[in-house]
Amino acid sequence: MTDPDFCIDAMCAAHSHWATMLSDQAISNVAESLHKYRLAPDEPSPAFGTFSAMKKIYSISRILDHIPYTLLYVSSGWMTSKKDTETSLADLTKRLQHDPQRSRRTLTYAAQVFRRVRNQKWLEACDPLYVLLSTLYIWFYRRIFETSPDPDSGMWPPLKIDDESLDETDWVQWVETGDKRRAHMAGIGFLYGKNNGHRILKEAIRILSSGQGWQHFAHAVAGSLQRILSGLAPSFKDT
Repeated sequence: MTDPDFCIDAMCAAHSHWATMLSDQAISNVAESLHKYRLAPDEPSPAFGTFSAMKKIYSISRILDHIPYTLLYVSSGWMTSKKDTETSLADLTKRLQHDPQRSRRTLTYAAQVFRRVRNQKWLEACDPLYVLLSTLYIWFYRRIFETSPDPDSGMWPPLKIDDESLDETDWVQWVETGDKRRAHMAGIGFLYGKNNGHRILKEAIRILSSGQGWQHFAHAVAGSLQRILSGLAPSFKDT
């Protein structure tokens, strides 16, 4: 029987290859155009399936272009030793902190692909993997940049980083300056705050456990995220 952990590793490798392919100028230009095309997640359109798939692939490619999937994978303790997990987490922290602007930009891509899958009635073949990668990025980002909410931040409007119709001026200002607006996601609330770190994991588990389509794969990913939530090393072997 095929090792399920090996299967997810192979799928991540394939998506990493897609990310490399998307760096090709011609394909990247198409993806960028689709990203700027403001098609709401629930907007009906004959071409919605194609647009939705391309936007998800584009968002995931931006995550993997910034942080290799193996770094997210190993930093969470997947199929590795405690020492390797600590080493990878230190590397991940360094990468995110080295370029905070890019890290904030990537956070919005992770949040938007997460919401896009969340709003779907049916899970598509790669959606459980997309939820896994986006969840791990958001979860680690919050841990690494965790701060106590600034008392003055309540005077600023929330920044809905998962909203694809987010005002571009506000988005650019937040990405470039990291101003005091508090990052907010539907179904999770503000990114920072007591116990908010667990909310992204819980919401991902809910999406994968209740979604229709590709349920075996989705439930396996949900089980692995549940292990992370419980403080255990993630694995598909017991799911």
